[in-house]
Amino acid sequence: MSLFVDQKLDYPHQVSGFPVGLSWHSSLNTIASISYNDNLQTGSVLVFTENGAVVALSKPRNRNSFPECLAWHPTKNWLVVGWKDGMVSQYDFENEGAHEHLVSNSAVTTVLWNASGNFCVAVNKNNRIFGWMAGSNGLFLPKPSYTADSPQSISCIVFMERLLTYSRSRKSFDNTVGSLGMQTSSNLDVLVGGNQGGLYSVTDWPTVTEVIQLGDAVISMKCFEVVGSRSRTAVVITAANRVIRYSISSTFALEEKLTISLTGKSPLSSVCWLGIDLLAVASVEDVINIWDVSKGESFQLATTQLCKSDTTELVRSVAYNSFSGTLAGATNIGSVLFWQMHPNAPDNQTFRYGFFPLGYLKLTAEVRTFTSSAGTSAFAAISAKHAYILQQRPLAYSFLYPFVAVQSAADAFFLANTTSQRAANEKVTFAVDGLIVGEKTVVVWGESKAILYQISSETEEQGFKLTEMGSFEKKYLAMAVHGSNAVAITSDTLSILSMQGITKFELRVQSVEGDLQLLSVRNSMCAVATSGGYLKLWNLSKVDTKHWTKSKLIRDSVPLFGEFSMININSDASFVGFLVQKLDKMRDTCVYLWNTERNVVLHYECSPSIDPAEKSVTSKISLCTINNARPLSIEWQGDDPRMLCACMESKDIKSGNEKIHTVIATFFSTSEKGLLLNSIMTLEDPGQVLMLGCQIPFVYLYTNPTTDPGKLAITRRFLPDYSGFQPENVDDLKIVLDFSYYSCLGKISEALSAAKSVKNVMVWHHLARLCVRLGKLDYAKVCLGKLGRVDLLEDLRHFAKDNADPDLQLGRLALMLQLPEEAETMFQRKGRPDLIQQYRLASGDWSKVMDNLSLSTIDRLRRRAVLHNMARDDVQFGEVDAAITRLVEANCEAFDVPRLMLRMKPNDLENYIEKQPNRKIITWYAQLLESQNQPVDAMEYCRKAGDIKSIVRMLTQTDQIDAAIDLVRSSKNSAGAFQLAHTLEVEDEVDPQLIIEMYLLSEAYSSAIRICMQYELDDQIMPIALKGDKPGMVVAAKYLERRGYTDKAISLYHKAGYLSQASDLAFEQGYYTNIETISEDITEHTDPKLIERCVEYFAGNNQVDRAVQVLLRARKVNEAVDLSIRYQMTFDERFISTILEHIAESKMDASQRVVVTEKLAGKCLEQGLYHDAARMLIEIGRPEAAMNAIAKTGDTDAITRYIRIIRDPTALTVAGNNLQAHPWHQKREIFDAIVLAYKRAGAHLYLASFYDSWGETACESDQYDTASEAFGKSLDVMKSVNPTRDNSAELDRAKEEVEIKKKVVDYYLDVRHEAESNAPGAVAAAEELLKHTKWDSGVRTGHVFAFLIRMTLKEQSFAKSRKYLQRLMDSCPASQSLADFLDQSIIDKVTQL
Repeated sequence: MSLFVDQKLDYPHQVSGFPVGLSWHSSLNTIASISYNDNLQTGSVLVFTENGAVVALSKPRNRNSFPECLAWHPTKNWLVVGWKDGMVSQYDFENEGAHEHLVSNSAVTTVLWNASGNFCVAVNKNNRIFGWMAGSNGLFLPKPSYTADSPQSISCIVFMERLLTYSRSRKSFDNTVGSLGMQTSSNLDVLVGGNQGGLYSVTDWPTVTEVIQLGDAVISMKCFEVVGSRSRTAVVITAANRVIRYSISSTFALEEKLTISLTGKSPLSSVCWLGIDLLAVASVEDVINIWDVSKGESFQLATTQLCKSDTTELVRSVAYNSFSGTLAGATNIGSVLFWQMHPNAPDNQTFRYGFFPLGYLKLTAEVRTFTSSAGTSAFAAISAKHAYILQQRPLAYSFLYPFVAVQSAADAFFLANTTSQRAANEKVTFAVDGLIVGEKTVVVWGESKAILYQISSETEEQGFKLTEMGSFEKKYLAMAVHGSNAVAITSDTLSILSMQGITKFELRVQSVEGDLQLLSVRNSMCAVATSGGYLKLWNLSKVDTKHWTKSKLIRDSVPLFGEFSMININSDASFVGFLVQKLDKMRDTCVYLWNTERNVVLHYECSPSIDPAEKSVTSKISLCTINNARPLSIEWQGDDPRMLCACMESKDIKSGNEKIHTVIATFFSTSEKGLLLNSIMTLEDPGQVLMLGCQIPFVYLYTNPTTDPGKLAITRRFLPDYSGFQPENVDDLKIVLDFSYYSCLGKISEALSAAKSVKNVMVWHHLARLCVRLGKLDYAKVCLGKLGRVDLLEDLRHFAKDNADPDLQLGRLALMLQLPEEAETMFQRKGRPDLIQQYRLASGDWSKVMDNLSLSTIDRLRRRAVLHNMARDDVQFGEVDAAITRLVEANCEAFDVPRLMLRMKPNDLENYIEKQPNRKIITWYAQLLESQNQPVDAMEYCRKAGDIKSIVRMLTQTDQIDAAIDLVRSSKNSAGAFQLAHTLEVEDEVDPQLIIEMYLLSEAYSSAIRICMQYELDDQIMPIALKGDKPGMVVAAKYLERRGYTDKAISLYHKAGYLSQASDLAFEQGYYTNIETISEDITEHTDPKLIERCVEYFAGNNQVDRAVQVLLRARKVNEAVDLSIRYQMTFDERFISTILEHIAESKMDASQRVVVTEKLAGKCLEQGLYHDAARMLIEIGRPEAAMNAIAKTGDTDAITRYIRIIRDPTALTVAGNNLQAHPWHQKREIFDAIVLAYKRAGAHLYLASFYDSWGETACESDQYDTASEAFGKSLDVMKSVNPTRDNSAELDRAKEEVEIKKKVVDYYLDVRHEAESNAPGAVAAAEELLKHTKWDSGVRTGHVFAFLIRMTLKEQSFAKSRKYLQRLMDSCPASQSLADFLDQSIIDKVTQL
């Protein structure tokens, strides 16, 4: 927790005038100021440290020349200043040099460095832009490197920077917004905004290119490129309160992505960026508008959160400190308001960032200039004629039970007694740096002065007072109280002072140990921390203090040690606790202890990488995990050297919302096991928290809650081990502390032994609760025995019969000891939410019961029961309206709500009924009125509810029969009609037709039939019975049968499903037309005798198809097939499909199905239905017969389909053989089907024979190339056949024949090829071939003669041609002719020669 302090910058006497501009250096934590003297018309440049000390001062320049603007180099200690006379000055504070460059005769209004610091631009009032390239020494060239002229007056200018990422604050652990890191580059691209709305780019100096015209003056811009994203973005804010987001192309063309109209007055008075897309806007209103320019969402911060005055304060300027994540707003009356920025949870529907009010400062006048530091948490402001540095300082505090002192303002503090709750306020004349509380004294110090106060005795009327005992002028870093003395440290000296400031003696540290920084005194022991990483310990009670000292170099024991942030010594000086900052200025995640006896450093790691189970010997049920925690402060338990309290900030990373929790953790310091975690207490949404101190059973806190910001208060919280424990004396607290210590060590038996002498039952009760938290069931039972709680032990024993798990028993015991959270944790961990619900139901915790009910059916029923119980509790407490609401939610508004109101709110019942649309409620109220003898009102509400029956009943009771009849006829209400019919039936002399009409309206057909039978209205019975149910039909049928209406009786029996009675009556009386109708409703459940009788009837009357249909409906498929065969019934495709469907659906076994199907297939074969027969034969597993059947059709396509389906080798072979009877040599698909059939059948010999036939066919048609291929395939197939004893000789003979054929065919093909080049040789070879050719196998003799004739004709050997023709004619068989081998033209030509 911190507060803000304003420090006025004191200008040296040689500097006159008032400040007009401020600029923070981004890394050196210095601030430059430019001043203006109105009388002398000149000005100066000054540089201050963060603490307000002047470190540099420029000499005033000529008259009529004063500074207009300034800019720091991003990394170096160089400052550039623009002057009114057109001069640009460059100050090198590292080398104490200054250089001036006259660039124009008009005032320089803007100077700006790029992020890498190698290029600087300046803008004058004539809208000229000057650019300098900076050398390695930072100096500019005498003349600008570049110049460019803007078409419009320039309102702002920015560089295109490369944005790295968000960088987290170095000191503020909870700052996740951070600052924008810029990547070092030599980028010279500039974007210029004009007062007339023009945007211009300067990418190719000195060319100025117009990018876009906006129409409104540009008041602010940001232009950046996110590294890795390859996208450049520009965000422009105009005077018309518009924010426009552009994407920038490689050619610097802008594409508009988003436009937002900002709320607030126009023009905007101040804007500042909180991140890449987050913008804070001030428009002289009592709010600050926060805009997310990436989404167009906004959020408002009201000044009333921090300003409690009656005067409305309007925010004129805003600034954001990226280092600490603090947003500040300055108002019109000099107030500066501060908010801490933090991310909201992802499920927050309002805004993704939250702002926590921190406080405010009051300056003397309105703030005109406002800026923030980039390297510290400070701000700077110019108000009227003064400049201020606004620093965020840690809050000073001190705790020594029962007193606590806390700084309340920069120059004030208060002292409070936590026991009596009395307080005293005190104001000093200096800014407070620190304070310390002693037993009877308070020491306050700051700047160069310290004051000692004495605490007076407290009275019941006036409380206590602070009386100043003395003061002394000296600057001390830290102070403490030791008895009647004060202890103080400077950078190298520890001094023991009297209360009047007189030094009694001094102790100095060696230069190698560094400067003294921190001080902690407890009893007579004093511990100090040095900048060199040393801890030193002195005993102030020793005579020779100088020689009684211990020291430890902590730097060697702590990795990446930077500096100490806090030290605290325990009561017996056995341990010194301390916290450190790392070299990167981040707080360490460890709590450290220096064991002064063993001279070793111990630590406890608070980061989530350490398993909590390894941190402590025991694991408590209520123990929570510390996630990403960093300790803020540590405090020892007042009079016990073992117990240490630590206040931490823990970020819950696993939940995804990065919510910061404040955690109070207690540890025990041990020599054997180091620092052991004992308990953790998470403070839910406490706002800002400062841990003041620890005194068991409480930890004392100073809080600034989020629910009521600014309402600071000292609060105390029970430590987890003492929750709900109110001791009677200090010894009881000591016993509980010892118990916690030993239990943390894992020595539970020693812990109980330490408490064996206790007689206070409250102590044993508390120890039993601690044992439950520790998970020690047996020891908890011991504590219950000491309590004498036999009832609890008996209950636990009964519970253990059904739940043997010790953890479940611990959960049960936790419930009995009023530890519901621990019980829920145990039950949930063991997967027993039912036990949790049982407890909640028993305890009446209805809200949690409702939260844990799901939407399942069983839980919906439970939800109704829970709501009903909640309503019952509300009634008991007199909350009738709440009970009614819950009953409505439980869907009990129709029953319970009106009854509750009748009992509790009878006067409001009628109004409630009037507003309800539920008919059940209105009906209930009508019945209530009827019971109260109010028939008129009752009938009115019955009409509203649509309860015609009740109205009819009330009308008949009052003898208004005609009105009731009219009502029923008009409404056609069945219930009312039945009520009226029943009433009329008992009346005398009533028309039966009216009664029948009412019964028909009510659909009470049996009653209508009864009336018809009673009054012998036979002609009306049949149509009424057909509308009614089956029993009514049977009654009517019997009546009509007796009365001689046989055909109607048969129809009603049939309609009612009484087929036997209907058929018997039909056969007896000869109503055969009805039999046909009855037969259509026969099923397998029909009487077999009826089925047989109908079949005989239809078969005997030449209606075999009807007889078969009857059998099929009765699921008698076998009988149906036999009947159709016996009567030679002609089959068609529809009949066969019907039979097959019934066979598939029948309950016959497989063998019966085969028999029936085979019968049917045989009959199909007889009738020539070969396709149907084949299909059925395939289904019953007779593929060979199926193939024979399909072969009879001559349908080659069907045969081919079956070849692809069936697998039986014999059937496939039959298919192949059958297909050879078809013109396979003309249709390729038949040829392929034959080959496929033989291959699938494995009939290699058949396949070889087929290939041989193919070859022979090719020879016949003089296609010897194809013949060669066919004979070759035949040989390949025969070679793949494994010979057996039976077929070996035949296989060899066939193979030999095919080989000869192929050899001769190949020889003949060679002869024909040779004829092209060697005709005589080819003729001779052909002559030789004639010796081996045949007319009926292989190469045909006729083809050889034809070849010779053609060759001799070609050679003009006509004699040989005639000779070969004659030989061909002589040898040609009678079955062939010459035309089979030669064209007739060749024959004629040869015969004519």
